[in-house]
Amino acid sequence: MASKTEQSIISLAKQENNDELVRILNGIKLEKLGSILTSRTNENHGDVAKLLRASFQGSPCSDEEGLQRRSFLFNHCMNILSDTDISAKLATEYAGILFLEIDKTSSELLCELADKIVESIRKGLLKNGRVVQLFPKILSSIASRDSVPLSSDGGGELSGIQYKSQMINTLCSTKWHSSCVIHLANMFREVSLTNEELKFVIEKILRMFKSLELEEIPPVVYQLLILCSKGHRICVLEGVITYFTQLDIESVQNEQQQRDEEFQGISTDQLRHTEGNVILHITFAVKQDQQLGKEFVKYLKACQQRPQKILTAFNLAIALSVAQIHRFEEPIFDVLKAAVLKSFKSIKLRSASKWMQDNVESIPDISKEILQTVQNSMFGWDHVAQGIVQLGFYLMDTFGSKNNDASNTGQCSPQQESCQLGSLILLKTFKVHDMIRTEILEQIFNRLLTKATSTSTHYIDLLQKAVASNPQALLDSLSKVKEVFEYLSCLPFATAQGLLQAVLPLMKISITLRDSLMLVLRKAMFSRNLESRKIAVSGFLIVLKHFKVRGSNITSSQSLSQSSQSSASSHIQVDVHNTSRGSNTGNEALCLEILGGLRRCFNQQADIRVLLYEGLCDVLGSNSELQQAALEIVHKHFLKYYEHDDEILPPLNLDPCLTASGDQVFLAEPLGHLLCLLQQSLVRSLKNSEQDERMDEDGEEELNYFTEKLQELFTSLTQRMNKSELEDFELDKSADYSMANGVGIKNNIFACLVLGILEVLMEHTFIAGDFSQESCEMVLQLFTKYWKLSSVLKGTNLSQGKKARQSSSKQIARSMFSLSATANILKAILSDNLPSHQAGLDILRNSGDFDQYILTVSHQKLTQINDNGNCDGVGGKDVEHIYRQCTKIARVLLKMVNGESCITKKSEKIINQSLHGVFLVINIIGNRYRTKMQKFLAALDQDNEEAEAVVDENELIHRHIKKFQRLVVTTLASPNDTMTLKDIPHMVNIISLLTRCLKPGLDHLSQVQSWAKRICVEHNIDDAIVSKSLVSFMTSLTAQCCNKLILEKEMSADIHKQLGDIDEDIEMTDDSYFAIVNPRTAAPNVLMVLLSQIDKVLDEIDWFMAKIKADKAKTALESQEDENDASPSSPKDDLEKSLCGRITSIVHVFHELVQSAIPVGSCTELLLKTLTKFYCTLGVIAKYYLYLYAQKTGQATPSFEKMVRPTFCLKSVLQDCSLSIQYFR
Repeated sequence: MASKTEQSIISLAKQENNDELVRILNGIKLEKLGSILTSRTNENHGDVAKLLRASFQGSPCSDEEGLQRRSFLFNHCMNILSDTDISAKLATEYAGILFLEIDKTSSELLCELADKIVESIRKGLLKNGRVVQLFPKILSSIASRDSVPLSSDGGGELSGIQYKSQMINTLCSTKWHSSCVIHLANMFREVSLTNEELKFVIEKILRMFKSLELEEIPPVVYQLLILCSKGHRICVLEGVITYFTQLDIESVQNEQQQRDEEFQGISTDQLRHTEGNVILHITFAVKQDQQLGKEFVKYLKACQQRPQKILTAFNLAIALSVAQIHRFEEPIFDVLKAAVLKSFKSIKLRSASKWMQDNVESIPDISKEILQTVQNSMFGWDHVAQGIVQLGFYLMDTFGSKNNDASNTGQCSPQQESCQLGSLILLKTFKVHDMIRTEILEQIFNRLLTKATSTSTHYIDLLQKAVASNPQALLDSLSKVKEVFEYLSCLPFATAQGLLQAVLPLMKISITLRDSLMLVLRKAMFSRNLESRKIAVSGFLIVLKHFKVRGSNITSSQSLSQSSQSSASSHIQVDVHNTSRGSNTGNEALCLEILGGLRRCFNQQADIRVLLYEGLCDVLGSNSELQQAALEIVHKHFLKYYEHDDEILPPLNLDPCLTASGDQVFLAEPLGHLLCLLQQSLVRSLKNSEQDERMDEDGEEELNYFTEKLQELFTSLTQRMNKSELEDFELDKSADYSMANGVGIKNNIFACLVLGILEVLMEHTFIAGDFSQESCEMVLQLFTKYWKLSSVLKGTNLSQGKKARQSSSKQIARSMFSLSATANILKAILSDNLPSHQAGLDILRNSGDFDQYILTVSHQKLTQINDNGNCDGVGGKDVEHIYRQCTKIARVLLKMVNGESCITKKSEKIINQSLHGVFLVINIIGNRYRTKMQKFLAALDQDNEEAEAVVDENELIHRHIKKFQRLVVTTLASPNDTMTLKDIPHMVNIISLLTRCLKPGLDHLSQVQSWAKRICVEHNIDDAIVSKSLVSFMTSLTAQCCNKLILEKEMSADIHKQLGDIDEDIEMTDDSYFAIVNPRTAAPNVLMVLLSQIDKVLDEIDWFMAKIKADKAKTALESQEDENDASPSSPKDDLEKSLCGRITSIVHVFHELVQSAIPVGSCTELLLKTLTKFYCTLGVIAKYYLYLYAQKTGQATPSFEKMVRPTFCLKSVLQDCSLSIQYFR
């Protein structure tokens, strides 16, 4: 209960009896008044606010006692407000009273209060922000005063505005206790600040981040974002981004170190949650303040020359979150796309140039940063995750429209790398975000349907990897998958096939989805559209291959009975988690239904039959229990064309293999593929019967009976085909093979069928004969007929001209040999030295053409693998099988090249083909099996007993490089009948491929470069192709090993000497740097290589100038300080000196070339084009220095002035060059 004195004070204040009020208050000691206020505050007394207001009312500034009491009240109330126990309502009342009294208070007292607040901040005495809330009002009141006396000994006074500025400067210069930062950041929002003061305050708060606990930073950032609405938004954004980027770097370093118990680091989880909160604050602030978003976009664009800064994990997360605001979506994604592409281009440019590596710091791998953002988004960053998905698809949509398979070119382009990064982003997101999986899948499906006309392989690959990583995730998207299936027959064949392969794991866990697919495929099977029927056959084959049947072999009678109930399997419910027996029953029913339905293919077009026969080969390889049922069906179909009577020649009736439509004749039955299926199945049956000892007796007996029937068929067929003549098929030299009429087309089709049949029989005879003399003779007889018919077709094509030759060659180009048979036959012919095999193999080796033929077939297979990743024939799509066979082929061909072959007669053509084959295999391994390169090279040395085992991959590669180097030197020194100069380009290409596989940082590359240069210096080679390959190889290696353009200057001088001067009176000296540059090779070969290299150097300079300008723009505000403090040997000057020296070297190159008597035509056009580009680059550099001079932020360096002088000499000779070109034209 309030005392009488307190009631009297309140009453007098209400009555405005100030004189009596002052008298009573003067009679109360300050300590007593303070204790009353404190006790009433602790009691939460309702009248304490009235008592405080009355106390201020009775404390005028006009008398000394009132001023002292007012000072006491302010200080005492500030102490009370600092107490955390005071109620919020009472604290608000206190603060309101103090706010009203500040303007009534003297300047001296306000200055004291301000000093006290600053001191409390420095000592960390403020337990909350209530007292700090008074500071803006105090500063505002001080600023409104005309003058404020200084409390220092010197006395004097300042204007209120000046004193306020001094106080803000003092506050920001003093050390802040970490507990005060959030309150001060909040307080400065209410302070009226000039632009410079605002920047000073923002920078001070940003510096205080280091002293704050991690969880304290998000609220401070929030206050900063509100504060920067007054200005300096970019300063806040850059400061926050820089701080958290540095924290991420430290976090990674801490994770890599061995932590001990004493180490107090920031936990990764805590950091990610803090970053997520900060990103949310920034995104919310952008929604409220559009100007902040514009400033952020400007910041991103300003960093475009340093894409790694844009793509740091935290900065990227902010960008992706802000991009969810529609207004900023397009500009942000455009910047991110450009940054990704530029980063990959920069990495590629730097890796190919030693000069760039010496002058440009290492460019970080942006893929790691972007994928780290995906990983970080696991910590509740839902607002970022959506942007990540958009970025991934944006990259794939933008850069995936062209062919993404760069495996055959050797290196991915920056565009292809960007597309692959988009795929990695989406795959990583799919794995770590449950909620977004459905959306990713739906977007993939939408693109497959809406972009059916464009390349979709990158989407198919992504879908396949996503489904394989978690098939269960698609169960939520079953309706979408079924919808896609409805449009399956409308998709391109390759897209539909890839889609079915991709969702295959899902069909194994969802019977309803499998049934939906079966229904769609059955409908497509009866479609009028050929592509739809091909999709149906491919889909059925995929199901047959992967829904395996276990147990005894299934017969065709079971298939027939099952196909009559085609709908039955659609209702069989199979649970893959149940017993294998139940699953096997469902798979068996499904496969039997499909086999029955595929009989319809025997009445379809040839394309569908080819698809069926090739697909069944793969199916029976993985689902062997279907072998008997499938083969009985196929065998029965084959018998329609087979003559059973052993006396009848030819043994096959080809007439039913054709179909006619009006005057046009078409192939109806690809008999060679049908026979190939039977032959491959026979091989598998024989192999399985040897390996499978546990088959039940009935199944074994039935399978053996069918295998024997097939063996008898092939034996009879082979013997009768050997006895048959081409005339029996009406295919002699006098037959009409013209593609202009029906008879000629018919004969061409028959010829192609016979060639395919002969190849299948050759493969069968070779495998079954086991190198016997009789089997080899039979193979040779078959080959003789093949070669004779092939020669007839070639001769006809030559006589009919190029068009007919192209059309016909396409029909006979495709070999029916399997890849494994090709490798085995090639190995037998070229390197098999077992005594028991020699009698038979010598028959084939001495034939003269068979070795050439099998080399051609192997070359065809390797080319297909190199271009497409697969080849025709059995096993041509099995990745591991391809690797094994390629390794086998390479070993055989390498023996041929090294002179270790079993063939005695080695023609120039065979060696050339062998070298090209080795080149293709190394290219395939280097691009498609890069991780197996060491294993591959070790396998090449297996037969070499003298070769020591090498563990290091670089050493192994270098050892093989040296082998081919010796071959090049030997061939150059003494070319012979087997190894000629024309073989050298293949050797150089092989060395180049192996060199590309060398890891950087070792001296192996420089050793190869020295060797290449020595070859070009010492050998005078007239052959244009050989010289061009050697010079190109030398220049590319020199660019990677040397940062000077000495080589280019020497080559330009040699070209000038060899071609002569445009002034005929000037005599050229005979000395030269490179013997390979002679009158025959100087132009156009060496000149074209040189100009191409100069063009690349100019690209490097353009990139380098863009970087210099970006760095200069970054430090524009600090340019004056840099100018004052800069030393002549600063890093910037060293870079510019290096750049100017490089341009001076290019000037010397052009000075030689423009004086050379270059032949008018393509050479002069390329020279003028490169010169134009050079002068454009010079213009960019000149404008850069003019800009620095105009802005007074720099000046032309001595190196630039030194560079300019030679350009005047170049200008004088350019006029003579142009006159010379005009004269000769």
